Amino acid sequence: MSRAGLAALAAGAALAAGGLCCSCGRDSRHVAEPRIELAGPAVVPLQPGSVPFVRARIDGGTEVVFMLDSGAQASSVDMARAREVGLEVQRHETPWSFEDTEGRSWPIEHYADITTIEVGPLVLRDVHVQVHAIAGSSSGGRFGTLGQDVLAHFALLFDVAAAELHVLPPDSTESSIRAYIAERGLGEGEWQISELRDAPARPYLSMTLTRDGSECPLLVDTGSDRTFFPKPAIAALGLSPVGTAEGRSSGGAFSGSVYRAEKLNWWGYGISALVLETELDHGVLGMDILGEFVFVLDGPGQRLWLHRRPGDDTEAAPADGTSDETDGTGGSAEAAGR
Repeated sequence: MSRAGLAALAAGAALAAGGLCCSCGRDSRHVAEPRIELAGPAVVPLQPGSVPFVRARIDGGTEVVFMLDSGAQASSVDMARAREVGLEVQRHETPWSFEDTEGRSWPIEHYADITTIEVGPLVLRDVHVQVHAIAGSSSGGRFGTLGQDVLAHFALLFDVAAAELHVLPPDSTESSIRAYIAERGLGEGEWQISELRDAPARPYLSMTLTRDGSECPLLVDTGSDRTFFPKPAIAALGLSPVGTAEGRSSGGAFSGSVYRAEKLNWWGYGISALVLETELDHGVLGMDILGEFVFVLDGPGQRLWLHRRPGDDTEAAPADGTSDETDGTGGSAEAAGR
C-alpha cells in the first residue's frame, strides 16, 4: 500500500476511535433523554466529509457542525467550543469514564445542558452532553457529536451519494419506512434488513464468517470512516497484512495492521475493503462500507436496512451465495424486496 493510502487510513482510524462509550452503563445521571419535536419526515443536507456531518443551531443562535456517531453512546461537545459559545460547563459529581474503539478508556469530568439543538425541522430540547477535548475540532470546524442517546430515537436514512440525511419520526414502523422510501424513490428493488442488538446504546450486527462457522459482532459506527476486524475474524478469513497505520484519538496514540478483505459475501454482494486490526472482541463496520449503500439505521425498530442502487461499481456475489475468496453473511439478514 502507498504511503498516502496508509496516511488516509491513519486519519480514518483517528476518527474511528473518537466515539464515546460509557464504561459504567447507561447512567441517567449522565445520559439524559432529549425532548423531540418533529412534525414529519425531514431531509437534512449532509456536509462534506468521510463521515456524516450536519449543520445545527444551538439555543436559537449559534450555527455549529455535529458529527452523527452511532458508535458513541453519549453525545458530546468540544470543551473549547463549548466555552466559546457560552455553554455553562459543569463538573460531574461522580466519576465517569469512556472507551474508544480500541478499548482505551479516559475520564470524562464535565458536562453541559443545551436548551435546543435545531437540525433543519428537527428540534431537540434539553440535550445533556458530555464536554471534553475533541481532537481536530478547532481546525475542522466540528462542534461536537450526536450519539446514540439522540440517534436511536429515529429511523435515519443515509443517502451519501445525494448528500442527504432523511430523519423519520420516532413512531416510524417498517411499513411507514417502506412507504417513505417508495414515495421518495430512494431505493427500488430489494433491501436487506438485519437485526441489531444492543441498539439503544450501541448497534451491533452479528456477521457469520462461514469459513469456520464463527460469528463476529460488528459495531455499526457512522462515526468511523474505516472498518475494523478483530484478530480472530482476520485469522478465520485468512487475511494477510498489507501495511500498518498509526493514529491518535482522545484515548491516546495507537497503531494497527491493515488488511485487504476481498469479495466478502455480505448481504448478497461481493464487498472488498481495506480493514484495520483491533484488539477488541468485536469489529467496527465503518462508513467506507456503509457509505456504498443507501442505508437506514432504524433505532426504534433496531434494524439496519441496506440497498445498493443499480449501476454502482461493487462486484455482486455469485447467485449461489458463494464467493471467490472469502464469505460472510449477516447472521439475521432477510431479503426485503418491493
